[in-house]
Amino acid sequence: MRLGSVVKTGKRKSKRRRRRSADEGSYVCPSCGEQIVIPLDRSEGSDQRYVEDCPVCCNPNVISVEYDPAWTEPRVWAEAE
Repeated sequence: MRLGSVVKTGKRKSKRRRRRSADEGSYVCPSCGEQIVIPLDRSEGSDQRYVEDCPVCCNPNVISVEYDPAWTEPRVWAEAE
């Protein structure tokens, strides 16, 4: 083997997913299919609904957030407005 040559091992580097903090959630935009990460605020109640435009396609979505003490993470989803 010469100096500077590259040896391939056949192993791929795995992508590391960014670990979300406890005050973040994510949903998939029903219009464009992109996964969107949003900040969460427990002080707004255990069942939340609000309208927010998708930062990718700009279409309005109704965001729903549910908290339950039995769950490890809150449930977050979106529906097209």
